[in-house]
Amino acid sequence: MNCVETKGPGSENDETIRSGATNIAPSQKQERKMMSCAPFVQTPVEVARKIIQLADLKPMQKLFDLGAGDGRLVVMVAQETGASSNGVEMEGDLVERARSEIKRLSLEDRVSMIHDDFFKVDLSGADVVILSVPERQ
Repeated sequence: MNCVETKGPGSENDETIRSGATNIAPSQKQERKMMSCAPFVQTPVEVARKIIQLADLKPMQKLFDLGAGDGRLVVMVAQETGASSNGVEMEGDLVERARSEIKRLSLEDRVSMIHDDFFKVDLSGADVVILSVPERQ
């Protein structure tokens, strides 16, 4: 299995380097690297709604979505429950896509995207933590 190595926040840029593949990017200083072995698979709306139903969130509660991708779940949580939510994602392009949608919907007061490795994020304020792993194809 090839994992994808991405430069984290604070590195020179967010280029992707494929580990174990022939398309290794030119050597550049990296402050830190993050590894992802899970591909991005957008959460179907009906699955997101079921997660929200099972989480039974109230407006003053907070959800963290680890590996949030494009932020679909965290946006839906805010829209459908009034709870706040944080998505944690290491792929810079997905974080930017999610942040754009959050801003477009004026949800910045309740939804945020954290560009980081979820193993390094403080989850102590979470009422619900979600980690969805797609089925292996």
